[in-house]
Amino acid sequence: MIEASEINLVYPVTDGDIAVNNLESARQQAWSRFWQAPLRPGIAEYLVEQEQLTLQFVGDPSALDRLGALVSHLDRVDAESSRTALIHAQVASMAHRFADARRYLAEAAEGRGWSEAANRLSLSIDQACGSR
Repeated sequence: MIEASEINLVYPVTDGDIAVNNLESARQQAWSRFWQAPLRPGIAEYLVEQEQLTLQFVGDPSALDRLGALVSHLDRVDAESSRTALIHAQVASMAHRFADARRYLAEAAEGRGWSEAANRLSLSIDQACGSR
């Protein structure tokens, strides 16, 4: 018999309340940056991620309302871009509006081709709808 030493698999983790406060702080800072420069590369995408975490882990459904404001603003400042269409698709998918999400993905693909992000989202939508 081979003897194995006991391994302690306890890892330090952030307390849940502190983690929620950190998420809220990062989310608010991202919104501030977005309102200053909504076309800044990556800022809207980061906000979608932060709001999705808020929805999933904090259970805050108003995240979808905030994301609605984000896509409405992007429609005003950058309506024709494939980036805006992809963000619309992400938000629609989060709200389980999969037909809308697929339509926005098609618009995004017309603009700049099929990106890795679009591919991942398409696979997620297919899985959620039982298509694959």
